[in-house]
This record gives sequence, C-alpha cells and structure tokens, in this order.
Amino acid sequence: MRYKSVFWGILFITAGLLWLLKSLQIVDFGWHDVLALWPFILIWTGISVIPVKNVIRIILDILTLCVALFVLLFPCNKPDNVGIRITDKVAVETLDSLEYAYAELSMNAGAGTFIFAPGNALIEIKGLEMSERYLNIVESQEDNMRSAEITLNIHPFVDIIDNNQEKEMYVLLNPTPVWEMDLDMGASRSIMDMRDYKIQSLSIDAGVSDIALTLGDKYSDVEVEVSTGVTNLSMKVPLNMKCVIENKSALSGLNFKGFTQLSKQEYVSESQSDTVKGVIHITLESGVSNLSVERY
Repeated sequence: MRYKSVFWGILFITAGLLWLLKSLQIVDFGWHDVLALWPFILIWTGISVIPVKNVIRIILDILTLCVALFVLLFPCNKPDNVGIRITDKVAVETLDSLEYAYAELSMNAGAGTFIFAPGNALIEIKGLEMSERYLNIVESQEDNMRSAEITLNIHPFVDIIDNNQEKEMYVLLNPTPVWEMDLDMGASRSIMDMRDYKIQSLSIDAGVSDIALTLGDKYSDVEVEVSTGVTNLSMKVPLNMKCVIENKSALSGLNFKGFTQLSKQEYVSESQSDTVKGVIHITLESGVSNLSVERY
C-alpha cells in the first residue's frame, strides 16, 4: 500500500466533500479559516518522516485530519466585544435597547424566509433548523449617545430530504434607535415590516429573491437602495411621505402607481397627506425583475 497515494486520496476526497457541504450551506467557513490550519501541515510533515509502518502513518494522518476538521467547523475563538453564538431554537436578547440612540445592522443571509418585525430587545433571532453563526455587537459612545454596530451571519440548513420544507427566520429589532441597515439577502424570501422603525438608510442586495418591504414615517429623510438580480420586489411607502424613485433597472417590469415620471429614470410622488413627515429616496438597480412601489 503506497502511503502517499492513500494520503492524497483521503485529503482530496475530504476537501471535495467540504466544498459540497459549503455549497449546500450545511457547513460554513471562509478561506481565512482554512489558512489558520497551517500548523497541521507541520504535523503531517512530521508524521511522513516518522520511521514507522505506512499503516500507522495513515492512522495518524486520519486522526490529525479529524482534529483539523473539528477546528475548522467548530472554532473555539469567539469575536471580541459582545460575542453571542446562535443555535437552533434560541432567542438572543442583548443589552437594553433604550440605551442606544443609533444602531447599524450588517446582515448576510442565505436561502430561506426571513421575517423582520419589531421586538423588545435590541436584536432577537428566532427560527427553526438554523446553522450556528455569530452575532457580534460593538458598542461606542460619543457626546453621551450610545451606538451599536451589529454584524449578523445567518443561514438555515438545507434540507436535502425535504426540499419543500420552508425555513423561517425571525429577525426582531427594537424600534427605539435610528437604524442604518445593510442587508445581503442572497437567494431568499424576505418580509420586512419597517413601519415602526426610524430608518435612516436601508441597503438591500439580493439575487434570486422575493422581497416585500413596508416603510414607515418615523424618520424624516430616508435613503433606500435595492440591488437585485431576478427578483419580485413589492414596496409600500406611507402617504404622508414624499417619495422619489431613481430607477436604474434594465429588463424589469415596473408598477409605480401614483408616481409622476419626470425623466427616464426619475419618478416622484408627493405627500398625499396634510401633514408631511419627510421624504423617502429610493434607488432601484435590478436585472430581470418585477418592481412595484405603491402608497398606503
């Protein structure tokens, strides 16, 4: 039995299986995680020069490979500051949201259904069959005003046996702070009820997706940017807010009922209420999509 052939065969098979599981979003790791395994190269080099039988070397290599996989998939190091590990069926409640004036959310999501709604905690995550991810919160304070920067990576497991089983994740955010949100929603279905939030800016990047977004009037100057691929986007804006749309989309079906087209890309709908609360600026850049913006 040739030691080198068996060693490289096992290594390539393992690498291929890991890549497949990562593509299916069953496991998650980055290149920086793989590079952090460099000490195992020294271990494998040492095993290869030990004057023992090839069978023993192969057994030692397999044991070392198992340890490397454990370190890769279940890292012991956690983020600095407020690091919280999210697991299946766990609601995460963080610090008192009433202490924060501003909050930034950077979210990266995979396939599934994501439902945004108001909550009591600063951020609370609920959902079934969720793979483990990190929620990281960094606090800062300036002029007696506290801010929070939230980084959230959340992906449901891919159910290979039952692909029709819908995975629902609930992202509950407190409406007290002024929010800036940067959401990378991937290939997903998103239901975003933002009526109760003070949204200063909202950026949504999605691929093949279905997005239902409802904006509110809690902040006077709102910036919304939506960049998608093949998407069905349905957006609602309140009647007491002026709304300006800049449409940079290509092959998209447009439904801007109640808007006046000022130019090839610009559409405007004035406030339809006696009390004008502010203005919402919307920038749309999509591929083959259905885009709908209506007043409520």
